[in-house]
Amino acid sequence: MIVYGAGGLGRELSKEMGLSCCYADDLDDPSMSCGPDTWEPNSNFIAAVGNGMVRSSMVKKAMSFGHRPNWWNNGDYDPPGRLQPNVIIMKGSLLTVDITIEEGVLVNIGAMVGHDCILRKYCSIQPHANLSGCEVGPFAYIGMGANIVAAKDGRLRQIGASAVIGAGAVLTHDVMAGEVWVGNPARRIR
Repeated sequence: MIVYGAGGLGRELSKEMGLSCCYADDLDDPSMSCGPDTWEPNSNFIAAVGNGMVRSSMVKKAMSFGHRPNWWNNGDYDPPGRLQPNVIIMKGSLLTVDITIEEGVLVNIGAMVGHDCILRKYCSIQPHANLSGCEVGPFAYIGMGANIVAAKDGRLRQIGASAVIGAGAVLTHDVMAGEVWVGNPARRIR
């Protein structure tokens, strides 16, 4: 297994797995000594980068060389089946029941994902975030220590594609695609 990362998450994940890490800041840098073109044929890998868009690009590049994305689950989560490719669930995270996790999702150290959450492809849940009763859109970013509070009417709180919820935010509203929300209580700033 190869951990393909550009910094902190790559180091953390490779330490958890007991592996060395391939550091890469520029996927198209021809001088990169540890890129996917240098790996053994058909290697398994995990792209360990916090930004979902960059993680997705890394997976596509490595797959173009014939390599296979894998997954890592070191949190408190017993999935009902095999996890999707390039899903990363870090140590200390807690995921309960009836959770949907799509390809490329990152659940970072100490995050809590409550029941009935849907995590769409390549969304990033940062350390110690708490989610309850929500659907997090593709490529959305939930900041460190953010709290997503379930809707009172029983429906899932919606967080749109590529939305950003800032560190420490307490979110009690739906968020449209591309919006940025910060603060306690969270308010839209963009």
